Amino acid sequence: MAKIYKVGILGSTGYTGATLTGLLAKHPNIEIVFLASQQYAGQKFSTIYSEYRGLVDIECSNIDDEAILNLNKD
Repeated sequence: MAKIYKVGILGSTGYTGATLTGLLAKHPNIEIVFLASQQYAGQKFSTIYSEYRGLVDIECSNIDDEAILNLNKD
């Protein structure tokens, strides 16, 4: 069984971050657990980028050091 990597993306709603989020969301060994966006904190990623509805419905958050440090603890 392949290992699943938990990933957090800072700047997820910028052009590069959104592209990376879309690519990683389709990867079988990646679980996106944190999306950071100062401008869109509190909004679902799929509300900002409707083409990802049903694929990336995670709520964007402000950058949180504790959440980042805990991404791969298990």
